[in-house]
Amino acid sequence: MDMGCYTMNCIRYLSSSNPISVLSASHDLHIPSSSPSNFVPNTDRGTIATLSLPNNVVATLNCNLGLPAYLGFIPRFPRVDVAVECEGGKVDMLNFVIPTIYHSIKVHVRDKTTRVEKAYRFENAGMNAKGEEWWSTYRYQLEAFVDRLKGRTPQTWVDVQDSVANMEWIEKIYAKTGIGSRPKSSYVPMSP
Repeated sequence: MDMGCYTMNCIRYLSSSNPISVLSASHDLHIPSSSPSNFVPNTDRGTIATLSLPNNVVATLNCNLGLPAYLGFIPRFPRVDVAVECEGGKVDMLNFVIPTIYHSIKVHVRDKTTRVEKAYRFENAGMNAKGEEWWSTYRYQLEAFVDRLKGRTPQTWVDVQDSVANMEWIEKIYAKTGIGSRPKSSYVPMSP
């Protein structure tokens, strides 16, 4: 679930909560074209999961790295979007992972208007606002890391508990699909 960590984090961030349970989950397995006849696939190419969240909210995660190429040979750019249904309307965010390439935030007010928003930097952060329109999300992550190392308060920070919770829910999705947990690493860092 390479892209699944982004979609899971987006669901958790936008709902300000962790899921309660995995209602359903399915996957497409990746089978390399050069695999031997006794090959046992255990890597997902795509995953769909439906999650139950607090307050009777339901979210669906859909990530797939195996989209077919255009005309059979032109690689597709991954579709990275989120749709949030609210009481007063709907919000569609296109390409929240790599917004510097292109992105849009469409706000559909029920029975009224639709407007498109674009936000390439933090406008409301005052004098300490960082960022340029051309900065990638990786640049913002690097800036936050440097701020943290230098004792400054980063604009945005993902703490250890948040990262662990994200992986715990990804593992629960793997369990529901039947793939199971990813093998644990045997890596042990050498002492200095």
